[in-house]
Amino acid sequence: ALRFCAAERAMSEISPDIDVRFDFSMVQRDAVVSVLQEHGVAWSVELLAECATPATTKFFVLQVLLVGGPEEQAIIFARWGRAGQPGQQSARKCAGIEEAKAEFSRRFQSKTGNVWLDPGGFQARSGLYAVGLGAGGPGTPESH
Repeated sequence: ALRFCAAERAMSEISPDIDVRFDFSMVQRDAVVSVLQEHGVAWSVELLAECATPATTKFFVLQVLLVGGPEEQAIIFARWGRAGQPGQQSARKCAGIEEAKAEFSRRFQSKTGNVWLDPGGFQARSGLYAVGLGAGGPGTPESH
């Protein structure tokens, strides 16, 4: 689990080329924030879409975050843009962990054409995002 200040640093370890910032205005200052972990799999993925030049490579970071406290909250967090640029982000509180996982799975499939945690493995699809180096990929334990 991560404390308020450490969470941003830990999330930015996804890839050195991707700026991952979390807007902590939606959580208490002393809240514990962590990425959802289930059965050795982190609900966190870095997706990359290769473009004509490295400077135009697009990224999309997607995570299910848990915010501790009297009542644990689930947040679906996304950050996207071009490599080397700050990009944009969104964070939405969910009614619970299952809703956050469903939203994560839906967004993962829309970006990659693959099903999250598909035992058949990830298949790169032309014109869609692929799993980046900062994540173990769907169905595999976190690699960082």
